[in-house]
Amino acid sequence: MAIFAVGGGAGVGKSTAARALSASLGAGWLQLDTIWLTLIEGAEPGSARHDALDVRAAVRSTAVAGRADPDELLVRMIAAARLVEEVLPQVLAFESAAHRHLVVDGSWLTPAGVARIAADLPVRAAYLHEADPVAVRRAMDTRRTGAHPSPWHDAMAHLAWTYGQWVADQAAALGQPVVEARPFATQRERLLSALGYVGD
Repeated sequence: MAIFAVGGGAGVGKSTAARALSASLGAGWLQLDTIWLTLIEGAEPGSARHDALDVRAAVRSTAVAGRADPDELLVRMIAAARLVEEVLPQVLAFESAAHRHLVVDGSWLTPAGVARIAADLPVRAAYLHEADPVAVRRAMDTRRTGAHPSPWHDAMAHLAWTYGQWVADQAAALGQPVVEARPFATQRERLLSALGYVGD
């Protein structure tokens, strides 16, 4: 049994890639946004834990007020990811018992967190990376089809890009594979290779 983790910032195609990997491997698929949302819902509104997890609310409020600090938002995103990672060993152990292989995707995977989890569970990780901030913004805009542009969209796209760069740098420093998001046509094969999958 193996857990294949696909990390990276928003807008790089993680979920599309994970869905394709899950189908081709006959594996289970876990989107970490569901864990993140569950943790927010379970936290007392207004509590420090709730505020730390709700990065989107922080982006919205600071951007609308015209005081979005990219460095502060990046720190908040990393802190929220670490809160999600706290529960991942139990979640992954539970999920892996139900699946021969498991594909996990989400921005809530830091390279250091994956290294800690891999000490006890058979996790292989690779991180999708997009160097072009305009490409990240375009990808995020496609999710909001029909939505009126809001002041916080720019801040959210910038956070997604800066977090993605941070993740890629951290992964490289720890010797974990970083895979360029484009070209999308070869992304699946490049991800499989980076994850060390050679078939059963």
